[in-house]
Amino acid sequence: MNPSAAATTATALMCMLLASGCRTAPEPAMLTLPLPAAAPPAAAAPPSLAAHARPTLQVRRVAMPEHLLDRHVRFRLGAGTVVNWPDATWADRLDVSITEHLAMRLRTALPGWNVCVRHCPLQPGALTLRVELAPFDLLLPQGQLVADAHWWLDIPGAPGPRTQAGLLQHREAVTPPTAAAHAAAIGRLLDQLSGPIAAACAARLSSEHEQRQENDDGQRNAQKP
Repeated sequence: MNPSAAATTATALMCMLLASGCRTAPEPAMLTLPLPAAAPPAAAAPPSLAAHARPTLQVRRVAMPEHLLDRHVRFRLGAGTVVNWPDATWADRLDVSITEHLAMRLRTALPGWNVCVRHCPLQPGALTLRVELAPFDLLLPQGQLVADAHWWLDIPGAPGPRTQAGLLQHREAVTPPTAAAHAAAIGRLLDQLSGPIAAACAARLSSEHEQRQENDDGQRNAQKP
């Protein structure tokens, strides 16, 4: 967005916020994050997947700055100023909604997997995904969504679990500068984030399949006279 146009928009919004205090404001719209616009490329499952228990990915609640952990739709007006959109609220808490929508995308990207958020089966070898969004702000004067998505895939094993980590740095112009456009930009962030996470899960499953095949071949060779 043009900096001068963004500054003008920010000024106009502040005037609207001040004016809204002098009259009865309409009921704010309730926003949800958009569903995936298109299915991301599906990660191929190993041929022997049907012969084993479905792999499980447990998606933990996404972490984000404390000031976003409610239903207000907020943007950053300056280095130290956070403001609510006056005409909208989230239908669900933002951290809950982002976690569920990320899981939706991962279910599409990982056919044959059990991707769970709340009720996860007790399954040995289940992977656990942790995500933290920080920073995670719509910078209204710049008209830009700024998000660093740090993610960790906890992989069980002997002698102890290990972790694979990744980082997605997302910068996107948000036009027009509205609450609905803000929500749409978050949806596109989740579209991008699901790709590398699904690829890491698929690679781990493929590695387990190869290891299992090697163990089976070793046992057969050991049994030969």
